[in-house]
Amino acid sequence: MKWLRYGALALVGLIVLAVLVLLGLGMRKDAGRIAGSIEIARPPQEVWIWVTEPEKLKSWVGWLVEVRRLTPPPDGVGSKAMWVMEDRNNNNERVEVTDEVVEYDPPRRLKVRLSSAMGFDGDGVFILTDLGNGQTRFEQGGEYRFQHWLAKLFLPLIMHSARSKGAEDLHRLKSKIEESPAIGIR
Repeated sequence: MKWLRYGALALVGLIVLAVLVLLGLGMRKDAGRIAGSIEIARPPQEVWIWVTEPEKLKSWVGWLVEVRRLTPPPDGVGSKAMWVMEDRNNNNERVEVTDEVVEYDPPRRLKVRLSSAMGFDGDGVFILTDLGNGQTRFEQGGEYRFQHWLAKLFLPLIMHSARSKGAEDLHRLKSKIEESPAIGIR
């Protein structure tokens, strides 16, 4: 009977240790941040279209199935849109994320404030740097905050998954743009 008690105590100890590790990792300064960049063989003006046009966004942002504009064109500070995503990690659960443009400097910078009834909010940014000779460095980043205690606990795992998805999205963007015909915007 002692071995059952020791086994149960060891199991409880492992669970407590795992929770403490997750809590510690989730409290790091950059725990809710994501960042990535890639160089694309197109000028910033062409890349910008892929960041701002709903149909093009859907072609490279994983899980994105719909982009609904909530304010009429033209785009700019104060513009709002609803991104509808199907979370492939969670039985294709639909997640609606509202974004509001807080900085708009085409074709160099777009910053949005994000919110979702699913219990998170944050800020996202796209930065396009002209490298010359028709080359662009595309950077995306974000900082996210979660309200639900379980999401806060699993923040390190959620953000690891988000970083992996973000890297896949960047490579998909590069492929889509470079495989499409140049549109000759200068």
